[in-house]
Amino acid sequence: CAIDERETLFCWGDTLNPILTHQPTDLRWASVSVGENHACGRTLPDDVLVCWGTELGYGKSEVPDEVLYADAVEANGGNSCALYASNGVDDYDVFCWGASTPVRNDAPEELDRIEMAPGFACGMDAGGYIVCWGRNQAGRTAPPDDICGEDISVARQHACAVETLTSHVVCW
Repeated sequence: CAIDERETLFCWGDTLNPILTHQPTDLRWASVSVGENHACGRTLPDDVLVCWGTELGYGKSEVPDEVLYADAVEANGGNSCALYASNGVDDYDVFCWGASTPVRNDAPEELDRIEMAPGFACGMDAGGYIVCWGRNQAGRTAPPDDICGEDISVARQHACAVETLTSHVVCW
């Protein structure tokens, strides 16, 4: 899925995919993120969170009451996480839902950015401190203690960050 310059959402691919068959129309979009058989996006002008696709018993396309409005959303695998300002300031709380219990239950608070892969997620706070949570296969939720990042990316079995001071890429 992608959003064009007119803030219109376009999704493409297998015509039997529930992301295509349940895609919302007639909305303006700020962002979109695609997971496994579901997608979530923020609408304009109010940052209302909308998810669609198939449930498969996990509620991943049903937006929880806690995050009806979001500042960011990330979908991957069978999970979604949203950043939202619960206290009206720029330190965002994290709320996750979907298939993976560790991703749902272990989410930290007060992050500015979040990235997800199947079974785990990582985020950064305003100072670049990195925290990861979820299933810790191969140490993927254990970033180096002394890393302060300016960017982060996660994949199925690892995560990487760009260090703030050196601009070196560090992976774990």
